[in-house]
Amino acid sequence: MIHSVFDPIGLTILLLIKHKLVRYISDALCVSDLSYPIVTIFRISSVSLISKQLIDNNNNNK
Repeated sequence: MIHSVFDPIGLTILLLIKHKLVRYISDALCVSDLSYPIVTIFRISSVSLISKQLIDNNNNNK
């Protein structure tokens, strides 16, 4: 039986921090044309990091 530990509170806090960072970065750049690709890259990298951590957690709990 695979027992997956999913922490919704921790994930929510992580997403809130990420959202604040994305907003801060795009506000700091001020130029929307430049900030969009950077924000997109940041989002993709952080999503892949979160999914990698979830996969690692699942593998450790097997």
